[in-house]
Parts: sequence; structure tokens; C-alpha cells
Amino acid sequence: MSDATRTVLRSTVVDAPVDAVWAVIRDFGDWSWFPAVESNVLLADGRGDRPQSVRDLNGGAAHERLLGLDDDAHVITYTLDTAVWPPVRNYLAQISLHRVTDGDCAFIHWTATFDTDAAEADQVAAAVGSAVYEAALEGLRARLAATTGREAS
Repeated sequence: MSDATRTVLRSTVVDAPVDAVWAVIRDFGDWSWFPAVESNVLLADGRGDRPQSVRDLNGGAAHERLLGLDDDAHVITYTLDTAVWPPVRNYLAQISLHRVTDGDCAFIHWTATFDTDAAEADQVAAAVGSAVYEAALEGLRARLAATTGREAS
């Protein structure tokens, strides 16, 4: 079995100020806005804003580690240490936020690079893009609409 490296990128604009979006995503210990996350527990006295914190998702289905959190640049970087799904290795993800001045909105840029089996690399990348990132961005959009009072777009 040979490996292939894939990069998945999803981006969107949400009708919420960057600071409001950042307040929701910066807490690595509470991603309840992410539809696929049924439970999110920080392990070993971790804090949601402390690099090297590890979170257990969905009762052990995945462990993710916070690598970096930059409040000034609005960037969060994390890795997937273990997972039942997706079948990936060397997974590194980053979410960055940028202010859109027209309407005081936020541009969200979410990307991940990982290795997977070459025979199924394109299918895995497509599934991560849709089942993970697109679903998460819709959940985030809904949470922001509920907390900011702005319509989800």
C-alpha cells in the first residue's frame, strides 16, 4: 500500500464580525457547533486555549491536539493524533479568519493536509471536505446566527 498526500480546503464568508467568530472557534474544548461532534472532552487537565491540549471526540473516536492558537492573527492549528475515521495519517489542520470590510463579515479559511492510502486518496479527501469541513461550517454559521442575531447566509 502506498501513501498519497492530499490537501483539503474549504472557505466561506459568514455574516458575523471576526471577533464573534473567533470567540466561538478559539475554544478547543467546546466545538459543540460542529454537527459531527457529539462529545468534546479535554484530557489531562487541558484547557481549550492552551497549546498541546488534547481533546477526545465522541467517546474516543478521535483525539485531536491543539498546536497553536494566535488571538491576534485569528488562527488555530491542530493535528489529529488518532481517529476511527477518516483513515488518515500526519493530519495537520488550520483555521484562519480574516475581516471582510464590506458588511463587517468574516472570511473563514480551513485547510488540512494529510496522508492516506493512494488507492482511496481522492475519495477520502472529498469525504473530509464535505462530511467534515462543509458540515462544520454550516454548524458554525447556524451558531453564529443564533448568537449574533444576524441571519445565516
